[in-house]
Amino acid sequence: MDKLKLKTLRLDPKEIPFISRKGLRIVQSHMDVRVWRDDNIEYPMFAVSISTKVDKRATVRNKIKRKIRVVFFDLSKQGLVKKGKYVLIVKNRELLNMNLDEIRKELEPITYKT
Repeated sequence: MDKLKLKTLRLDPKEIPFISRKGLRIVQSHMDVRVWRDDNIEYPMFAVSISTKVDKRATVRNKIKRKIRVVFFDLSKQGLVKKGKYVLIVKNRELLNMNLDEIRKELEPITYKT
């Protein structure tokens, strides 16, 4: 996993609805995570979904997505995330005010539950 890049971890947008419906649901305080276990893929793949109900402005939603992507990428690089397809659904706006360490604490339990 030395040459792991963020683009290699992207989930195909066509798969998101299926995983959102059929995947294992893990509920956190700020987000829901849907997981579809797949040992046939080389790396864990993920997508972040934020509704316009969280914030109408795309720039705010993109800031939240960037923070989550960085933390998930770091966890994947360390080998803490099992192989599978993850859809992270953000429930509220509080993630915008959280720093990366707090988001990491929010995502780490997900790696143990899957």
